Amino acid sequence: MGGKSSSSSSQSTSTSQVDKRIGATDNALVVMNEGESAAINITPTDYGALDGAREIVLEVLDLTQKAQTGAFESIKTNQGQTQSIINDLRTDTEERITRLTTQWAGIVAVVFLLTWGLKRARA
Repeated sequence: MGGKSSSSSSQSTSTSQVDKRIGATDNALVVMNEGESAAINITPTDYGALDGAREIVLEVLDLTQKAQTGAFESIKTNQGQTQSIINDLRTDTEERITRLTTQWAGIVAVVFLLTWGLKRARA
């Protein structure tokens, strides 16, 4: 009694390609330029730090705007005070001129009357 038997065999081949231009550690990734020995360093970005810096810049801009607004308000106030001082000086000067003019007019009138009186008395 013989039985029927069969056998088979198979063979497979796999190929792996390793690119030695890329290397990595816990803190860095290094990529070599093709055909050159110079390295290209890729640095991870801390987006939390960028967001913090952005917040600081926005705060500085806000403070700058407030300082600028305060400076303009101060200029307006000083301008108003300066205009008030100029108006006071103008009024004071006009009053002095009026007083001096009146005094001189009085002196001229007295001299005229004296001169006129003396001429009349002689005639």
